[in-house]
Amino acid sequence: MRIVVTGASGFVGSHVAGELGARGHTVVGTCSGRRPAPAMVVMDLLDPGSIERAVGDAEPDGVVHAAAWPELLRCEQDPDGARRANVNATAVLARACARNGARLVFLSTDQVFDGERGGYAEADEPAPVNVYGRTKLDAEQAVASGFAAAAGPRAAGCVLRLSLVYGTSPGGQRTPVEQILAAVRRGERPRLFADEFRTPVFAEDAARACEELLTRAGPPRLLHLGGPDRATRYELGLMIADRWGFPRSVLERGSQAEMGSAVHRPRDVSLDSSLARSWLIRPPRTLPDGLTLMWNNRTAR
Repeated sequence: MRIVVTGASGFVGSHVAGELGARGHTVVGTCSGRRPAPAMVVMDLLDPGSIERAVGDAEPDGVVHAAAWPELLRCEQDPDGARRANVNATAVLARACARNGARLVFLSTDQVFDGERGGYAEADEPAPVNVYGRTKLDAEQAVASGFAAAAGPRAAGCVLRLSLVYGTSPGGQRTPVEQILAAVRRGERPRLFADEFRTPVFAEDAARACEELLTRAGPPRLLHLGGPDRATRYELGLMIADRWGFPRSVLERGSQAEMGSAVHRPRDVSLDSSLARSWLIRPPRTLPDGLTLMWNNRTAR
């Protein structure tokens, strides 16, 4: 298959592009910079014309839309920009895919839920509490609208809601594991939330799920993908300490109230990924297994 991966220079997008390439697909990545790397094209989320051109020129069989404004604070400070980047761009991309008969996998987020109870399944009603979550939910709806009259037998819009993604990033600084390790190496004592629950998913597992959604017949139109372990950032930090061999005592417990934030962060957006575990050939691995794989590869040391 010929597949466009938006945001291929980013953390999740780079893993998706790598997985697809390893499985023999022809990958065209997009990036926002003016000097794209080989096999990449420039695509500006705030420029609908560049999105149309990226899809039209590539003539893909499928698209994974990983590009976004994912920073919660940035979205709160510039809600109009966040809407243009996260909602409007997705709507343009969905219409272009539907018109060209391409399958789209849109990467969404657990932040579409209010976090009042956790364990959210696909049938649960979203209720985002911050700008980022609202824009991603609206983008999900834009995907459904864009494919309402899709052309071609393969055309479909799939929404993949991801939990906290961990792993290694191109620059080595973007992921929760990398940030905690970097702080410890600098001699700092990271203060980590102990009252915000997620279901962390390994980046390679998210990438493999994207490949399955693109290539298998009858993909779910909405799928939750979190790992099997419900954990806070503090608990994640403790697992990292044990795996990398530094004292747990260098980590400090924190809470949302103590640390303060300009963004309303939901308390428990852990995902119920039962459907993913039953549908995917390769479901997500456990958090300890993912951290062990990172350790064995020595990519985050």
